[in-house]
Amino acid sequence: MKSSLIFTLIANIVAVIAVALINTFSDFLGIRYWQDYAFYVVFLLWGIATLLYMYPPLGHSSGQGEPIDQVSDMVDGSHSLMAENDLREAENIQLFIQFLIAGVPSFALCLVFHFLGK
Repeated sequence: MKSSLIFTLIANIVAVIAVALINTFSDFLGIRYWQDYAFYVVFLLWGIATLLYMYPPLGHSSGQGEPIDQVSDMVDGSHSLMAENDLREAENIQLFIQFLIAGVPSFALCLVFHFLGK
């Protein structure tokens, strides 16, 4: 629980810094109100979460090597390869959920200021 809170805090701080730098140097985002920062932070964090869910990073296996080694690896390590893929998939889902949860405080801030006014 503590590591999730630390991840949420660090992810939000890094996202705010990234949004501020993009807005400072390019004015591409056109931020006029500080509530807009919360929106772009949610957009960034949930965008990363979506990309991790849709396109997970590749595993540690590389397709390079001798053909004989590849065949022997498939015969000897098919079970370990499946276990590695399952572990990698579980880690990707956990990271996806962490980024999804990291965006919730900023999303809540957006909703509060939308319904309570500026």
